[in-house]
Amino acid sequence: MIKDYVGQKFGRLTIIERLPKYKNGYTYYKCKCDCGNIIILYSGAFVSGKTKSCGCYNKEIVRKRMTKHGMRNTQLYRTWAGIKDRTTPNNNNCKINYKKFGVKMCDEWKNSFETFKEWALSNGYKEEKLPNGKNKWTIDRIDTYGDYTPDNCRWVTNLEQMNNTTTNHYITYKGKTQTLANWCRELNLNYGLVNQRLWMGFDVDRAFNESPDKKRYFEYNGELLTKYDIAKRTSLTINNVENRIFRGWSIERIMTQPARKIKKEQ
Repeated sequence: MIKDYVGQKFGRLTIIERLPKYKNGYTYYKCKCDCGNIIILYSGAFVSGKTKSCGCYNKEIVRKRMTKHGMRNTQLYRTWAGIKDRTTPNNNNCKINYKKFGVKMCDEWKNSFETFKEWALSNGYKEEKLPNGKNKWTIDRIDTYGDYTPDNCRWVTNLEQMNNTTTNHYITYKGKTQTLANWCRELNLNYGLVNQRLWMGFDVDRAFNESPDKKRYFEYNGELLTKYDIAKRTSLTINNVENRIFRGWSIERIMTQPARKIKKEQ
């Protein structure tokens, strides 16, 4: 015997007709939602409670969440959502170095944007823009290996945050010590070029003062080589060379280590 649900109500759905045809062994019904929409469902969907409406119920929940604090389209909300994304280990957006150091977002912020907003506004946050359109204020962890918590976070300008990262390179030049980024701003130097020179073993004076006309070269056995020269001499592809440079290999290792052979499937 097939149970007839016509006339019964499940959630927002009123069952108005059992359909004569059966599909995949399921009994299907025509249902009318409180909002007026008509949908076709198999009995298991509404009896189990998995489907309570034509879809309007879920839309209303999302709408309520979006309008609850009225800040979904603000930079502050995007900052909060971004932190959640970056610190959720099973999320593909989680930063690799966050996984490595176990950086987390405290539960009081993670579970409530309102709590995060209250902390932000009472600790100097403002919705201010720079001339280039970017937000002036950014959240910064005082201990770059620590978690996102009220005690370990502050609001700083983008420039200040750049001086508080695990990748900063501090340089002493003419008796003064500061980050490489600050030296490049002060001396009007190309950061990428200077950083590459230092990586290649140039002393600070040479890295700062040598003519910038010779771009992206490497010194090997007294010669200056471009990445294209390296590719020709080593039979590596340009991608191979660029990957080795990106991974921080020394020029000696780049020139002497052969490319890994890919095993062919039998």
